[in-house]
Amino acid sequence: MAIRARAPTRIDFAGGTTDLADYIASMSCTVDGNTTTLTAPYSLELSAGQVASCTLTNTQRGSITIVKQTLPDASTASFSFTGDVTGSISDGESLVVNDLAPGSYSVTESALNGWDLTGVVTIYAVSASGFGLVVALFGNLTRVAHVIASGDLDYYLALPANPLWHVLASRMNLSGWGDLLFGILLYHFHTAASQKTY
Repeated sequence: MAIRARAPTRIDFAGGTTDLADYIASMSCTVDGNTTTLTAPYSLELSAGQVASCTLTNTQRGSITIVKQTLPDASTASFSFTGDVTGSISDGESLVVNDLAPGSYSVTESALNGWDLTGVVTIYAVSASGFGLVVALFGNLTRVAHVIASGDLDYYLALPANPLWHVLASRMNLSGWGDLLFGILLYHFHTAASQKTY
């Protein structure tokens, strides 16, 4: 909003009828090239002839939800969490924290004898293996922009086949084989070995 004062003026900003309980409001006003951040209740003083341009920003609050899943299912064991989310839950239960301002949050699950985080390790092993396989076989995947910018794409366009496959497969990244091997070994020695019966 833009405001022009014809005489020395004090302006108070009042909220509307919208329910802003789930939002964080902030207002900044620029007067004569200088920007000022206002604090609630918002108030601004202007001299005659001054023009104020004000921006009111409403940032919706977030939430964190932790859902516990055990293997085998329906376990009655209790798992504790500390940090920005605290509490203890069992299989199928959840912890929820609402009304969080934008920012970084951390949560730690306490170790429990006889249990392993197999799901997390499995995801890491699969992602490492997939990334390694793709990068090893299609080494130019991360260099397509460079190939185009350097003018090397003309060579591939002259070939009698799909130029995209030629661009991607014309280079091999040796580090990709390391990622692939790491993912396979991680899955075999940790995830597969930790499938326990309770």
